[in-house]
Amino acid sequence: FQRPSSAELSDFGCFVVLVIGITLLQQADISLIYHMIRGQGVIKLYVVYNILEIFDKLCQSFSGDVMKALFNSADGLAKSSSEDLNFWLWRFILDEVLAVASSIIHSFILLAQAITLSTCIVAHNNALFAMLVSNNFAEIKSNVFKRYSKENVHSLVYFDSVERFHISAFVLFVLAQNILEAEGPWFESFISNAMVVYACEVMIDVIKHSFIAKFNDIKPIAFSEFLEDLCKQ
Repeated sequence: FQRPSSAELSDFGCFVVLVIGITLLQQADISLIYHMIRGQGVIKLYVVYNILEIFDKLCQSFSGDVMKALFNSADGLAKSSSEDLNFWLWRFILDEVLAVASSIIHSFILLAQAITLSTCIVAHNNALFAMLVSNNFAEIKSNVFKRYSKENVHSLVYFDSVERFHISAFVLFVLAQNILEAEGPWFESFISNAMVVYACEVMIDVIKHSFIAKFNDIKPIAFSEFLEDLCKQ
């Protein structure tokens, strides 16, 4: 019997997280969640989306640490001696359970965010614009007047990259939902609203990082270095 390598154990751990996560998400009643969120007012939608965004960032940080612990356990299990095998095996199992739990919680938070954005896009009461304006100005206010080191800005750029990926996934979710359930002409309205979401996100990020760079004396070339580091990962 050949013991699996650390890379194989890490891949197995990620596969288990993926399979269990997909299985449980398939059981979620999206229509029920949608109608619960849709029944909220514009102000409540803004509050709900911001609360979910805060928990999303907390889960990003926590889940990253959990996955690092899982990979470390996989490496220890692959390289452990016979005497330490039981210890590393149980540690790997516990880290796997924790990774599955954190992934499921994070997945449901992202699902709720996507449904909230979908509710704002299909609403006809300017809920989308109200949420974008309030959310983006709050983001500018909370960031531009703080002192940042170059490493802090580096982390902020990574978070913004993840946020844009999430928005892309949310928009695809809304598109799929409209294809399956929408009645009457909807595509032009969807495209215009999706473009508004992307345009606001890009504009706010440009303004935010411009002022952060100005107030903290960070040269523009630093952002090229961030991009190079991101491409290498």
